[in-house]
Amino acid sequence: MNLKALDAFGLPGAPGWWPCPENAGESVATETGEVTIVNGCQAIPGYLLGVDSTGRDLFVRIAYGARTSLFIALAATGLALIIGVVLGIISGFFRGKVDTFISRMTDVVLSLPILLLALGLASACGANKEGCLGGLIKPGLLMVAVIIGLFSWPYIARIIRGQVLSLREKEFVEASRSLGSSNWRIMAREILPNVAAPLIVYTTLIIPANILFEAGLSFLGVGVPDTTPSWGAMLSESAAAFQYAPWLMLFPGIALFATTLAFNLVGDGLRDALDPRTSA
Repeated sequence: MNLKALDAFGLPGAPGWWPCPENAGESVATETGEVTIVNGCQAIPGYLLGVDSTGRDLFVRIAYGARTSLFIALAATGLALIIGVVLGIISGFFRGKVDTFISRMTDVVLSLPILLLALGLASACGANKEGCLGGLIKPGLLMVAVIIGLFSWPYIARIIRGQVLSLREKEFVEASRSLGSSNWRIMAREILPNVAAPLIVYTTLIIPANILFEAGLSFLGVGVPDTTPSWGAMLSESAAAFQYAPWLMLFPGIALFATTLAFNLVGDGLRDALDPRTSA
């Protein structure tokens, strides 16, 4: 069976090495003229991971889906780092009313139903070409990254705040203050470099969380545009064909699992390497 025949029946094609049963590809015509698939497994040589129901190479779509997920995760993490680091350092350094205000704002964001709000924002901003906020946020990958980043910064802010609360009492900070350095200079030249190690570790741990966040939005149909390959969208599309074409869900799922696991292992390794308490 060639790709044109598969496309005529709306059937996906299995990889050439996939163990399809003997009655693979058989169909039964009903009285209304509709075709019922008895077993939709049909191996297609020359395709490493098979093809979907429209004849698109599954390996190529997974590769492009990796680019989509990594771009959104890295962009969202970068936005969350900027917001979280700035607010965390200001909160921990100045303390008092400033710390109270930022801490309460962080608590409010953490108490919000993040998934529901993200679904609502993604649906509202992606409903038309103009986007939302007067065209500032338009539909696309950047919109999804901004939405994820706006809900990822509170954890970073809390970690940085805790580090700064202890660092501001250190001798090198007092020495810099006695030399006439301003508060902003102390925060930029003395405090920020000393929170880099835990910040790097936590960044590698928040990236896989953002990858899963993007996959969840795409799975629900409000993530990236339909024309852009995404692991979450591929998992959603393969749900209806799972009984006779399980490879459509298996391979994107393995790619998603392997990527998140790799970032988590890198984060654990960096934590062991940069934490003086575990390096001894």
